[in-house]
Amino acid sequence: MIIKGKFNQVEVIFNCKGKYYNGQPAITCTLPSGEPYATLTTCIEGAVLGSGETILDTNNNPTVVCDLAAAGLIDTIKGTISSGFCTYRVVKVLEELL
Repeated sequence: MIIKGKFNQVEVIFNCKGKYYNGQPAITCTLPSGEPYATLTTCIEGAVLGSGETILDTNNNPTVVCDLAAAGLIDTIKGTISSGFCTYRVVKVLEELL
């Protein structure tokens, strides 16, 4: 499924098909030309997540929650998780995108 949208005010194509080693969904985006643009999620060692939940890299991508919600990729904000001095958002990815 191709999901077009904007990330940091740039037209991109979102991809939800990748997974981290722990099964957590990875969300990336590319430019319409196919060039990789950004990885929007992060994997934190020891994080306990539910099925379809992932951690958004709000530290490096401050607009990611709004941009993914506007594109219809995330269902629910489940909470936050900390790593070092950073706090990240945990979200549920829409089931049909996994």
